[in-house]
Amino acid sequence: MVAEDFLNERVVLITGGAGSLGSAVAERLISSTVKSIRILDNDENRLVWLEQKLKDDRLRLLLGDIKDAWRTRMAVDGADIVIHCAALKHVELSMRNPFEYVSANVVGLQQMINSTLGDGKVERFITISSDKAINPTSPYDATKLLQEFITVHAEKYKGDRQTLFSVSRPPNYLKSSGSVIEKWEYQKSLGKPLTVTHIDMKRYFMPMEKIVDFVLGCLERMKGGEIFVPAEAIERNIYEMAMEISDDIVFTGLREGEKLNQPLMTEIELAKATLDKDVWIIR
Repeated sequence: MVAEDFLNERVVLITGGAGSLGSAVAERLISSTVKSIRILDNDENRLVWLEQKLKDDRLRLLLGDIKDAWRTRMAVDGADIVIHCAALKHVELSMRNPFEYVSANVVGLQQMINSTLGDGKVERFITISSDKAINPTSPYDATKLLQEFITVHAEKYKGDRQTLFSVSRPPNYLKSSGSVIEKWEYQKSLGKPLTVTHIDMKRYFMPMEKIVDFVLGCLERMKGGEIFVPAEAIERNIYEMAMEISDDIVFTGLREGEKLNQPLMTEIELAKATLDKDVWIIR
């Protein structure tokens, strides 16, 4: 768990804070002693839903786009911590819309960093990456790899500003918005077979509450320029996961840009990473 004094009276900005991970982090922060929780998101409906769910006076809902320079400057102004969750995330869709993914995930991140450096008072900025950054085979994968490079590089060119920049690389979240489990449950509710692309496909997973622990733990540990990878992630066979929901399964074949296996680190990273309790740290 995160130490109380780490978050005490801090103003936390979460971009993409109405999404699966962002809203889970916001919900956790409600139980802490933070001064304010700012949620910057371009999804009007999910912002309203989040406000109704959390019902806390410290919550500040900011409707806007991370590519908007003025909006990001206003969002960052006075913030102590920035958790950058905002991103487009679907591999198959990115194959047909590569520029949009570069615009949102790469240009949007750089704008957030620009606004953070322009403010100069933010203490910590952490980018939420993905295991898809390893061995990229789709535009989405490539944008996550670029996000890591951009964030780590920001630590090098920040000059005398106090902000620390680091990367958190979580695995797949169980039951996130648009996840394969959500899709299977919908298919089952319609009485249809569950679709699995390949019998040997494997992915690393963690429960959402563990992902939130991991992200906040990264914030507490960061010294600037690191990539954090969870050591607690569990590799699961996708077909076996589907069988836990229904034995009526259809194999559809690998989709464009999809990988059979998705490691959490490259061999080079693993060789130089250090293990700190439940987290691998790559410097």
